[in-house]
Amino acid sequence: MALWQRGDHACRRPCGAKEADDPKLLKEARHRPLAVAQAEAPAAAAAAAAARGPQQVTRQVCAEHGVSYLPLDMPGLPPMTAASGAACQKLCAQHPGAAYYSFFIASGNCHCQAAEVALQQKGWGFESGSTGCNKVSQHPDTVAIIKYLDQGCYEAGVFYPEVIPGETSWQADSLQCQRRCQELGRPCRGFSFYSLDQSCQLIQPGATRSYSVGVTSGPPSCEKREHLV
Repeated sequence: MALWQRGDHACRRPCGAKEADDPKLLKEARHRPLAVAQAEAPAAAAAAAAARGPQQVTRQVCAEHGVSYLPLDMPGLPPMTAASGAACQKLCAQHPGAAYYSFFIASGNCHCQAAEVALQQKGWGFESGSTGCNKVSQHPDTVAIIKYLDQGCYEAGVFYPEVIPGETSWQADSLQCQRRCQELGRPCRGFSFYSLDQSCQLIQPGATRSYSVGVTSGPPSCEKREHLV
């Protein structure tokens, strides 16, 4: 995957603070007139976005217009009413696991999206972004979930079918599901949290890795660097 080249808006994403520009892109840029590159960039970006469809969110975006996040509402958290996008952001930031907001300007409807499954798509009339932008304080659960996803301790799209019988519960977010695993102790070797219905399944030793959308898995503890199963 090519890294972002500074000034080229057709590229897929911005690079991190410690990432370098992609050498291949830099070489291409040297042999392409600036006027041609600037003319091609918007069309290339639009074509790439259309081909990809909804995208998994991998970076913090503040107050972006014309996009929304999916699923539009977190389970158990119906749309709220807000006076502005900033007010919607603050409302969502209070809820555990809500990492993104989508504000429909015409109606004032405010929607909150979970850190584990949020997908970004084009959404006419929406203003959206991270609940943590502009120094707004996120719920502590949300902060921890984002941290563990970034560290790779939590894995989105991964689950383990061999679950402990009778230990399925319903939790607010993946962090609460992980804590349920910690409470059970040694029999629990990890957890799988299904964001769409908030079900929490605890994993048996020796479970096999599988893949699905809308689920996040992790070990009993991220701080102790335990390994899942």
